[in-house]
Amino acid sequence: MRLSCKIFLERGKVGGKDAWCYIKVPKIKVPLYLNPRKGEKINPQNYGEVILSGWGKNPPLEIEELIKRKY
Repeated sequence: MRLSCKIFLERGKVGGKDAWCYIKVPKIKVPLYLNPRKGEKINPQNYGEVILSGWGKNPPLEIEELIKRKY
């Protein structure tokens, strides 16, 4: 079965704190997501569905494994 979307890991800051999120982007929106307009800050919710998020620079190993298994 082919997925009709791609999963991306985004890292950034929220209120000055490191944060990460996995976002599920429909394949039709992938080019827009990968090539945002110059100067545009990426808001993952504008491109797809945030499926998991948390604090820190990187997701815990258990979360990475879950994403690999599920998607």
